[in-house]
Amino acid sequence: MLKLLLKTRILALADQFSGQTKGKQAINVRKIALLACTAVLTLCLFGFLLSKILKPLYINMAGMDMEWLYFAMVGGLAFLVSFMFTSIYAQGAIFEAKDNEMLLAMPIPPSAILGSRISALYILNAFFSVAFMGAAGVVKLTAGGAADIGGVILYVISAFLLALISTTLSCLLGWLVSLITRRIRRKAIFQMVFSLLLLGAFYAVFLGDINQHLKTITDNSEGIAGVFRGVLYPFYAMGVACTGKDIGMFLIFAACCIIPFALVCLALTKSFVRIVTTRSGVKKLKYEAKALRSVSPVLAMTKKELNRFFNSSSYMLNAGLGLVYSLGMTIMIVVSANSQSAGATSAATSAAAADPGFFENIVNIIGTDGLKLVFGLLLASLAAFSYISGPSISVESNNIWILKSSPVTASQVLRSKVYAHLIVALPFSLVCSVIMAAAIPEMGLFAIVFTFLMPLLAHIFCAHIGVIANLYLGKLNFPSIAKAVKSNSAALIPMLTTAVISLLPTILFFTVLKESGVSFRTIAVISLVLPAVLDTAMYAFLHSSAAQKRWDRVGQ
Repeated sequence: MLKLLLKTRILALADQFSGQTKGKQAINVRKIALLACTAVLTLCLFGFLLSKILKPLYINMAGMDMEWLYFAMVGGLAFLVSFMFTSIYAQGAIFEAKDNEMLLAMPIPPSAILGSRISALYILNAFFSVAFMGAAGVVKLTAGGAADIGGVILYVISAFLLALISTTLSCLLGWLVSLITRRIRRKAIFQMVFSLLLLGAFYAVFLGDINQHLKTITDNSEGIAGVFRGVLYPFYAMGVACTGKDIGMFLIFAACCIIPFALVCLALTKSFVRIVTTRSGVKKLKYEAKALRSVSPVLAMTKKELNRFFNSSSYMLNAGLGLVYSLGMTIMIVVSANSQSAGATSAATSAAAADPGFFENIVNIIGTDGLKLVFGLLLASLAAFSYISGPSISVESNNIWILKSSPVTASQVLRSKVYAHLIVALPFSLVCSVIMAAAIPEMGLFAIVFTFLMPLLAHIFCAHIGVIANLYLGKLNFPSIAKAVKSNSAALIPMLTTAVISLLPTILFFTVLKESGVSFRTIAVISLVLPAVLDTAMYAFLHSSAAQKRWDRVGQ
């Protein structure tokens, strides 16, 4: 039974990565083989890129006779990455899986259900551990490090034992998040914030000047070694074990991995049924009699779209993450631009120091005033990553008949989906533009107006093209909202077209028109006019009989 359930979980993972909508389609040997080959190639490519970063670190650590610290740091890095990527999966796949109660109603031991889910989680963690430790081992061999058969065996076993640490902590964190979300009303918001915090921690750890990070590690190697010998002792034991010089340290590391994992599995097995069947209710709202207010059909459907969006963490994270990126990029640019006295040109000045010829050429072409218009173009291009309306028809799925049988027109339905997109996206756009206009000195009136209008027009374009693309190319056979958002190929159209429309005049200017005498301000005006004309045309299309005819054929 455990083998059968584990096979089901693996096929479900294959189903997610393949983009199929039905599990039976994933049980195709050719598709599974293709996914396996893709996973191996990804593993090799990731390991190759990682080895380029790790090689200087190994040379420095080996030169100081601290090879164990090199393996300890790589092991800690592998744990951190795998834990960040799998902790969210643990909460949904183990404790809040939709088929938990159905499986418990069958003559299946709860331990088999839990074991299959934890095993799938372990496989994901092992992928990261093998990638990091494999790259670290290859670096040692290519840099002239010696290895014997016994040491290699201990090294390989240590890589797979390492995945137990992240699996254990992912289970515990998933359990904790599951307990918290059962007591709050808006659990999708909590899950999204939690995911963003993990994503932010990942960027904070891994983005930056890699060479500077390596230099800092080398200069403080003794202090870092003391930390590993203390609070991070399991990784210290692993580092010594990976050198193949101490079997005793390997046994200590194995105990540090296996014993906590076994205890967590035992605790979850004893309480699994109670965990997944207990429903801790939130505080009920007290009914208050109020006068019934009638609203327009468009407003009512817009509220329904917003409720769907804000009650699905997958929808928010995948279709709305571009809004967070826009805000983050705005803050980063403002901090960078104001860290020097050069104002709006400080970023370009810093970049020019790295590549003087290229950036000086750009400044000479568009001028200092033209450089200030780039901020609006950047915000407009990032609007492409907020494709909220892209899957808005596909998420209706089998419930599309409710809208089609309601006394509403296609124009009202489609406009409600556009309005929901804009209600979410436009506040972010305005906040980013306000920050830019207020923080960047000497922007000028035209640059300020452009910084406000260009992102707004890009978001309006993305909202309209997303609905139209989903109207013609969207599918309705997705089993869940998460699947409709993640696996919907129609969502690529608003992303690509919004980026192209926002940047097309600028690209033409630098490739074709830069010698024609046309000023960059003229290009900026064209960049405003182009999406404005297209937005007007698409808005008119939503009111046309062609949209009504296409809507009538949806789902047939």
